[in-house]
Amino acid sequence: MPGSPRRDRDATTLSVLPADLAPQAAAAGLPAAPERGEDIAGWLIETARREPAARRYLYFLKSSYEAFHAIEECFPRSPGVTGGGIGTSPEELLHIANHLYLLATAEVPGVLLECGCFKGFSAACLSQACAFLGRDLVVADSFQGLPGKTGAGEEGYRPGDFRGGREEVEANVRLFGRIERVRFVEGWFRDTLAEFHEPIALLWMDVDLYASATDVLDAVWGKLDPKAAIFSHEFLPEQIGLDGRIVHPQEPPGAIRDAFAARGLKELAVHLAGWLARIDRPETVGIGAESLVRALLPHLRDLDHRARAARQAIGLKPALRDFFRRRLG
Repeated sequence: MPGSPRRDRDATTLSVLPADLAPQAAAAGLPAAPERGEDIAGWLIETARREPAARRYLYFLKSSYEAFHAIEECFPRSPGVTGGGIGTSPEELLHIANHLYLLATAEVPGVLLECGCFKGFSAACLSQACAFLGRDLVVADSFQGLPGKTGAGEEGYRPGDFRGGREEVEANVRLFGRIERVRFVEGWFRDTLAEFHEPIALLWMDVDLYASATDVLDAVWGKLDPKAAIFSHEFLPEQIGLDGRIVHPQEPPGAIRDAFAARGLKELAVHLAGWLARIDRPETVGIGAESLVRALLPHLRDLDHRARAARQAIGLKPALRDFFRRRLG
């Protein structure tokens, strides 16, 4: 994909696929280059006709994508609130769901920790993916909106922005998600996450502020599995250099860059979609997986219920005209 960063740790075909499909991919001689995502996607779709592991993977992606769209269509909108109460897109969340699948087949233990949930849209969506995979989702939020402390580049935020009350969030997750897979941790990150001691397979941050991202990373860094990945909102493509290094010094991107530097590590970030980026550590599972998700998206959209209904409606019009011509002479 043009503009994608060059990675210090090369991704391969085997790294972009679930672990239970890697042997078949190797035997098929697929190109060891994730930028050949369309070739890998074509092989995957063809393989799904005869291979249960491929069929399960495609079913997971398709059913997740359709569910995320259905939740987006029906999720309550809040007048006067940014995004109407929805801060992420189905495409962004599909990248996270896909990574959860890769972690599952690689047998990486731990929870999905979501920090910052707004009205609960992403939590509802990702709880569906977690239920499919048998993983728990832990949602950490103050349920009071943003804190008062802001830094450079954050002057437009006000205390209380992006507030979703706990009862409101729980009601949304109960209606649209799988709340039996969800636990809530209420309070400011610096207080609550210091007492959080469970292993983390995936960290998903949508926290808007440098200080909030720092509080999260300082509290949970030691609980991240070595193969875990970090996903964060507030990223634009130009905030990541061609070498995968974060070049934006402010807001959550700057906090992530500084957290890696403070631990003597070099971050490797890749922009995925919208405002979403994945930040890899040395042993992160699924490096390069975004290329396969992008290549599969047109196929998932083609199978999407809305596209199918539109095609059927177009085909229905001539049939109705013929029917009335026959009936009315």
